[in-house]
Amino acid sequence: MANAVSLVVSFGGSAALGLAYWSIAAHQHRQVDVGKSAAMIAAMILIAAISQLGYGALFQRQLPLAGRHSARLIVRAYVVSTTVGVLLSTLYVWSGLARHFLPSGSHWGLIFVISTGLWTIFALQDNALVALRASRWVPVENILYSLAKLALLPFALWGTSASGLFLTWMAPIPLALIGVNWFLFRVHLPRRMKEELPTEEMEKGRSLWSMTAAQAVTTMLSNVSGSIVTLIVLAHLGGAANSIYYVSFQIVLGPMMFLWSVSRSLLVEALHEPERMNRHTRRGLATTLVILLGTWIVAVPLAPWVMLIFGHSYVSSGTTLLRLQLLALPGTAVTAFYTAYAWIDKKLWSLTARALISLVVNISVLELLIDRFRLAAVGLAAIATAVIEVTLFLPMTWRRVRQELRPTTR
Repeated sequence: MANAVSLVVSFGGSAALGLAYWSIAAHQHRQVDVGKSAAMIAAMILIAAISQLGYGALFQRQLPLAGRHSARLIVRAYVVSTTVGVLLSTLYVWSGLARHFLPSGSHWGLIFVISTGLWTIFALQDNALVALRASRWVPVENILYSLAKLALLPFALWGTSASGLFLTWMAPIPLALIGVNWFLFRVHLPRRMKEELPTEEMEKGRSLWSMTAAQAVTTMLSNVSGSIVTLIVLAHLGGAANSIYYVSFQIVLGPMMFLWSVSRSLLVEALHEPERMNRHTRRGLATTLVILLGTWIVAVPLAPWVMLIFGHSYVSSGTTLLRLQLLALPGTAVTAFYTAYAWIDKKLWSLTARALISLVVNISVLELLIDRFRLAAVGLAAIATAVIEVTLFLPMTWRRVRQELRPTTR
């Protein structure tokens, strides 16, 4: 599963460099400033994710079989999603919802809006590369981007700390967009058109709108969950606590993305090579178990030393939170596999139901416990959500896995 290997390398390299970025930021800046910059970045990523309208996942289902329609599908996604992103971010700034973290001055509102539009394309282009089996370029792009923002970090002292961190986060994006899309449209797609590839009639009409709507709602619910946690922590516990939550989540995000990379690769490979689904499923299961066990064996016992990278103040409040979030990873593993098979079977509204259930459980438990357990409540909410996800979706997912593992399905 070359796609999975490339994505693991990408997420692993990006996660390591991301830890270095936030570690240096935590030592150079006050916790409250790190928390505000984290909220600014989280809000931008949330709006960009909603603005993608599910095109990222749609790429992985349709681009492998889109043939000569591939470029048109990608361009349409870029235009529609960027337009929605600009409109939503403008409304967000105008409504005053960003006043808790956005620096004063109208130019900062404009910077936030432009950044959201750029980030929307930045996220979509990675999905296009994976779907078109050009995933070996994803780690190159993401690691170079992470190195660039790390190199720019000393310049974050310009202006306020929060605004400076946000600028270092966004400054390398335009070059990444130019480089990747030049390769995509000038090199990879023309080369792909010369190959004999499987083709399938593109979804259209009511079927296409149903798929797009289902994934758009699912994406919105999934991303709202993570961003709302940031805003709840900021509102209840303040910017300093939010910085601790944010850096702990960046650590957990590494293995989470590894698990989702297995799901994405399983989907793409199943569409390219349906006759080898048995093999792809076995490899996906083995990789998932290695990620889960490896994370628990290494990261859970070493949680205090991992948090120490960011400073002593992060250890006392963040160690328990980090451990609880790591223990909740089976929920991600189950939902990742469940998502891959739902896309293969075109049962996308079931994903919407899954995302809604997870959102309701996570936010409800967090609001119920945060005043009593403070930051640990975030981890307890993650555990509760994982229990619900495993209970509801593991039986269905395992039945689907067993179906693919039967010799008669090869």
